[in-house]
Amino acid sequence: MEIRPETVSRENLCGFVKFYGLSDDTILRCSTYFLFELFVRARCHSMPGDPAKIIAEVRLLEGYGRHTGTKEAALFDELPLRGLWHKHYLADNSLAKNLQLALGGPKLKRLRGLIEEQRKPGATHLLPEDVPGIARAITALYPKRAERGELTGERIVYAKHEGKNYYLSLGNHCEGDEVVFARISQTCSNEFHFIASLQDDGVQHT
Repeated sequence: MEIRPETVSRENLCGFVKFYGLSDDTILRCSTYFLFELFVRARCHSMPGDPAKIIAEVRLLEGYGRHTGTKEAALFDELPLRGLWHKHYLADNSLAKNLQLALGGPKLKRLRGLIEEQRKPGATHLLPEDVPGIARAITALYPKRAERGELTGERIVYAKHEGKNYYLSLGNHCEGDEVVFARISQTCSNEFHFIASLQDDGVQHT
């Protein structure tokens, strides 16, 4: 069977994200590329990121969404993305990444302490009955990070202009800021003409 490419209009994309709860005003401030990224992630499950979780972060930034436990939005302070903002959203690898950070980073410095807390007094080694307690102690670290608003993930990249947010693209940490910068320059400048000046001067715009 021949598979024909699908043509998707901006109208289609707007209807798609509106179904997920974005307001008309917010949608007007989303680049076509950003909308397309969300649409593709709903169709292609091998792409990182659940559009519902990403849109939940956008709704939060717009003031009509619930707290998600992720970090507060932050300004990029280094080139090439200086002058733009980012907000974390939870991706497929976020659980493992956040537990690793809660345990002290790649070397898991806090893990030994958790093990010692669960080990029976006077025991020289762990017993099988100690393992469930260790597992519970480790998994409890995730909701604690969420309560403190410390969850990390991948990034929504956006701009602030005249008091409003303009959503440009998604970015993941492994691809590098230069790649994200090039993508935004190529896909968003025609829609939002102020983007070039934000990227050029690197000044915080609110």
